[in-house]
Amino acid sequence: MGFTRDDVAVAYEMPSTELLASLEKEEAGAADEMQAYLKRTESLRKLERERTDEYIMTRREFSREKYNEKSAKLIKDIDIKSEDITFQSQYAPMILAEFTKHEVERLSHNDCVETLLLHTEPTEQLCAEIDTIKEHMGVNKVSEKYVLTGEGVKIGLFETGGYPLPSCDELQYDKIHNVGGAWPYDHATNSIRIIVGKQNGFAPDAELYCADVDYADIEALVTAGVSLINVSFGWLFAGNESDSVFSYSAKDRWVDHIVSKHNVTVIASVGNYPNTTYFRVLSPAMGHNVIGVGAFGDGGTVDLEDDILWKDNMYINSNGNEASSGVEKPDVIVTKSILSGGTSSSAPVLTGLVALLIQLKPSISTYPQAIKAIVLASCHRKVLPATNDEVYETMYQGITERQGAGAPDFWTMASIVCNGTYGVGRIKGTNTQTVRRFVMPSYGASNMNVSLTWLREGTFVDKQGNALTDPNHTTSTLQAGTAVNLNLSVFRNGTQVGSSNLEHSSTEMAYFNVNNTNWDYEIKINKATTSYTGTVRYGYAYSLDEMVMEPPTDEGIYYIRNYLTDKYLTHDTATDETTLQYFASTSVGRQPQMWVLKGTQGDYEILPAYGSVGEKLNFGAQVGTNPYYKAVLGTSDLNLSLKSWESDTTLEPDAHIFTSTSGGGNNILSYTSSTGIFIRSTTAPVINTYRMWVLEDINYRRGDTTLDGNITINDATAIQKHLGEFEELNNMQFYLADYNRDGVVNIKDVTAIQNYLGSL
Repeated sequence: MGFTRDDVAVAYEMPSTELLASLEKEEAGAADEMQAYLKRTESLRKLERERTDEYIMTRREFSREKYNEKSAKLIKDIDIKSEDITFQSQYAPMILAEFTKHEVERLSHNDCVETLLLHTEPTEQLCAEIDTIKEHMGVNKVSEKYVLTGEGVKIGLFETGGYPLPSCDELQYDKIHNVGGAWPYDHATNSIRIIVGKQNGFAPDAELYCADVDYADIEALVTAGVSLINVSFGWLFAGNESDSVFSYSAKDRWVDHIVSKHNVTVIASVGNYPNTTYFRVLSPAMGHNVIGVGAFGDGGTVDLEDDILWKDNMYINSNGNEASSGVEKPDVIVTKSILSGGTSSSAPVLTGLVALLIQLKPSISTYPQAIKAIVLASCHRKVLPATNDEVYETMYQGITERQGAGAPDFWTMASIVCNGTYGVGRIKGTNTQTVRRFVMPSYGASNMNVSLTWLREGTFVDKQGNALTDPNHTTSTLQAGTAVNLNLSVFRNGTQVGSSNLEHSSTEMAYFNVNNTNWDYEIKINKATTSYTGTVRYGYAYSLDEMVMEPPTDEGIYYIRNYLTDKYLTHDTATDETTLQYFASTSVGRQPQMWVLKGTQGDYEILPAYGSVGEKLNFGAQVGTNPYYKAVLGTSDLNLSLKSWESDTTLEPDAHIFTSTSGGGNNILSYTSSTGIFIRSTTAPVINTYRMWVLEDINYRRGDTTLDGNITINDATAIQKHLGEFEELNNMQFYLADYNRDGVVNIKDVTAIQNYLGSL
């Protein structure tokens, strides 16, 4: 394609804090300034959207060819007649065919066959009418402020009929496409109105692709290039009320495979069944990789002087699932239509929100596990029970049976993306734990949500539960196994403040109170199944219950950790050299481990956070006869390029490399057995082992010049003292003092902070 996955994301400015505040207060000229911003960034946003679409579609086209080749070989190997094939997947290793009893017996003795699964045609479910979607999560306000309408995003609709009725005035039919067997139906019409309706839709400018509930049709959506699929429909097997019917099924495995391999996010209704024997989550919402959506009633709010009381209650027919009977579901709950409908209407609401999120940051669509983690981490409330007989569920319980992680909030979702408080990674081989550290001052917030999700990817075990190493899966004792389980624990300054250890899930969430003076956090992700040596790809996200949205950028304040040694880039103040040390045990000891990454794409500098303004990472004396150079502080510009794992398959998914051409030759920040140093070669063996660095966030807010976790008049005063040469600032303070992000610290930043404080 001429570019790598790393090149999908394009660096461009986001609206300034002042502009957003002006828009909110409807000040004169603010709308014109926003239009100027849109025009200024239009080409870069379009480029990112085009690159993202091209990357995903090229990958899918390549995958389709490979799956078709493998399916053709399988059909030949086990001798399936072409006239007996009812469906052949293009995006997963699955074929449906009709067999006689004799043929089933023959196949059961074939070593190529792992499992024989009975397929029954789905019955129509969840027919409901939805008149309107009311504002409940402040989406319209956010969309207007950030001009998010779903433009450029491709959404798939998979449900009964799948196509809207021809006479709906709220729909733009030129943006609605039939990919095959879809036909007009009122249930589909209501879902479509919620997602792309001109008046009430969440993403009115998105392109919608429609499919009926047929295997070939859902794969036609993938072929059409959709980023996400809404499923307001569920499969239920009639005539059998045993729990096993509602367990993780072949259909769920099929959809999980598509999500994990083809960069598509699937959002599905959990179902609308009363509290009877059928009170189980439907397929495909049962899928590990699917976002299963429950429903609650929009009861609005009641103002109680300075407080707001939410009146929302769980929708009584919204399905939940016991962990012993499948996967822990739902994942989240979303407001349903106030007049009619159930989970059929709550799923399209979330689909519309995710579409806006993808418009905000298109490249995030390549990480379905990150999108799911962001949705869960945006939850900061649970609603009242449906009846007095139901148990109250709280956020501090984590993911619960009826409400999952709780009710998502779009402002928080967008803030997580803009502030970069999310990430992806993988645990592979015999590794059993990974750790992520971050600093998150509360700035008036009360609670924090840390959420973890991971992808289920077709793992297999033998009858004793041991992981199989045979890549061809020819062992006759082979059984489909449960995907590896991860556990989550969160520590604050060494003390555990939250944990989550669900057994039948691919999600975990820890919810806890924040501390106004202690902000150093550590996320530990552990394999619960230590015998499993396959790769687990995960996503994580964290948020406060009061978030401020910052423009997204790689620029920021970080701990910089060497991936393979777990040591941190550290400035030795005694020798003025930069070395690697283990994470310091005290906050004071961590100060030399904090660094400011400043600049734009391809032109960064690494500055010691507590160093004098202008000091930055630089070359020192050569080490021996090797082309290695000590890392010291200096003033020369290194013009570092920051690259991540997508451009180099030897890197881990959350790792970065720093390279520079300054001083002649190719230079890379790496590590030897003695110190952390620059290496003047990208071919030396040591580079391939120790060149990877993880950026762990230090989330001070711009304007907090005094580093006390609050933005007050003292911060403006500190800047004035600095400008008057009465008080020095270190690199981190200087970076944060640039409140208006124009690259300099001057009286404009003082005024901007004063204006912000005046608006509170």
